[in-house]
Amino acid sequence: MPEVPLIQTEDTFIQSFDLVEDFRSFFDNKETCVPAIRDLKELKVMSLFGFGLFHLILSLIPPSVLRVVNLLGFHGNRYLGITSLNTVASSQSEYRSILASVTLLWYQLSLRPTFLSNPQHLTLGLEQARQILEEKLGVEFQDTWLTLYFTGTIHKLQGDIEGALKLFQTTAIKSAHLRECKLMAYYEIGWCQLIVWNWSEASEIFSDLLAEARWSKGFYGYLAAISMGAGGGSVTGCRALLAELPGRIKKTVNVELDTFCSAKCRKLETSQNLEYECKLATLEMLYVWKCLTLTESKANDIIHSVNNRPKDLSPASLATSYFLVGVSWKALGDLTKAEQALKISETITKEDEKDQYITVCVLSELAELYHQLGQKERSTLMAERARNDYRGYHLENRLYNRVHSLNTDSSSS
Repeated sequence: MPEVPLIQTEDTFIQSFDLVEDFRSFFDNKETCVPAIRDLKELKVMSLFGFGLFHLILSLIPPSVLRVVNLLGFHGNRYLGITSLNTVASSQSEYRSILASVTLLWYQLSLRPTFLSNPQHLTLGLEQARQILEEKLGVEFQDTWLTLYFTGTIHKLQGDIEGALKLFQTTAIKSAHLRECKLMAYYEIGWCQLIVWNWSEASEIFSDLLAEARWSKGFYGYLAAISMGAGGGSVTGCRALLAELPGRIKKTVNVELDTFCSAKCRKLETSQNLEYECKLATLEMLYVWKCLTLTESKANDIIHSVNNRPKDLSPASLATSYFLVGVSWKALGDLTKAEQALKISETITKEDEKDQYITVCVLSELAELYHQLGQKERSTLMAERARNDYRGYHLENRLYNRVHSLNTDSSSS
C-alpha cells in the first residue's frame, strides 16, 4: 500500500527529535491524548490526499508540458495516485473522503474514457464509479445535483442517451443557483444532443453556453456553428458566427483547442459546401471526443451521405470524408472496405501540416483494424507511425493518449 512508506517516514521524522520523552509524556495525559491522535490521523489523511492528487495530476499532464515537468524532477505515477485517493475515500475523514470520492469519479468518468482505447477498461471504470456513488455519496448526497450529474455521465457512457438527458436536465434545474455547475450540465446536454444527431437542439445549447460562459467561448461557438450548419439552419447565421469567433477568442485556457477552432472557422466560413462540411466537422468532433456512436443505421447513413461528395472539397475535408466512411465500414464489420477507405484517406496530401491529425486518426483506426484481423506486426507498425512520425498537428495533446494506449495494446497483444 502506498500510504505505508508515508506513515513510516512520518514516524521516523518524529523519532529523530531529542524530545521523544516529551511526546510520551504528552500522550500519557488522557486529556490531550485523544485529540492528538485524531489530529495525527487527520494529518495522515491530508498528506495522503495531497500525495494522491499530486501523482494523478502529474500523470495526466500533456506530453508537451511533461518534458519540462520531468526536467524539474517531478514524475507522476497514476496507479499510486489512484490507490492513495481510494484509501482517503475509505477513511473516516468526512470532508476529505468526499473530496477524494469526487476526484475519483471525475477521473473514472471524464478522464479515463478519453485516455483508454480498450472497451473492457471503460466498463471497469464505470463499475468503479457506480460503486463510489453507492458507497461513498449515495446516502448523504442522494438526489442532489452532484450524484445526478455523475449518474447521468454513467448513462451517457453506457449509451443510454435518453436516460442521460433526463438526468442532466434535472441536474441543471437543481443546480440553478450554482452557475458553473448549471453550465456543466448544459455542456453535457449539448453533447447528448450531438450524439443523437439533434443538430438544431445542440446548436441552441452551445449558443447559450457561448453567451453565458466565461471560458472556452471559441469551443462552444465552434460547436454551435457547425451544429447549425449540419442541421441545415440559417446559412447566413452560421457564416456570421464562424466569421466572428476567431476575434472573440481572447481569454483562453486551452490554446491548442482554441487554435484548432479558429483555423476550422476560417476554412468553413468560405466553404461553398457549408452544410456538407459542417456535418463532416460535427462527426469529426464526435469521433475525437469518443462520442461517435455508430449503430447500423447511423453507419449506413454516414456512408450514404458522406460518399455524395461535392467535387471541390479541400484535401483535408476529402481525407476526413474517406476516414469517416472507413470508420463506418469498420463498425459494420466489413474490414476490407474499411481498410480501402482508410488507406485512401491516408494517401491524400494535406495542405496544412496541422491537418495531419486526420492521418494520425487514420493510422490509429488501421492499428485497431489489423489487430482485429490478427495481423499484429502491421497493427504495431501503424500505432508506432501514429505515435512517432507526426508532431505539431491539431489536437495533438487530445489524441496523444489514445495513440499511446493503442501502441501499448498493439505491442502487448
